Amino acid sequence: MRFLADSSLPLQNGTTEADTNSIAGVRGFLMRWSEYRAVLIQLCRDDRGGEVLEYALVSGLIVIAAISIIRQVGTKVLAKWTSLNSSM
Repeated sequence: MRFLADSSLPLQNGTTEADTNSIAGVRGFLMRWSEYRAVLIQLCRDDRGGEVLEYALVSGLIVIAAISIIRQVGTKVLAKWTSLNSSM
């Protein structure tokens, strides 16, 4: 089992193992960040999904309109069913 104190032992070039681990971590982060940045740039430049987005927005507006109409008509329908039930 390694102790935390062992990671501060100097290596041949004067740096410690903890220094090299942190440098490797930064390099890994920068490499991943450059890959993420490249993917993000590609997504921003890509215009193939515009139609799908438009259809999704129109569908959402239709759903919102349907819900509001159902809520307005629903109370009237409930009143009719209640009066029909009480007349039986």
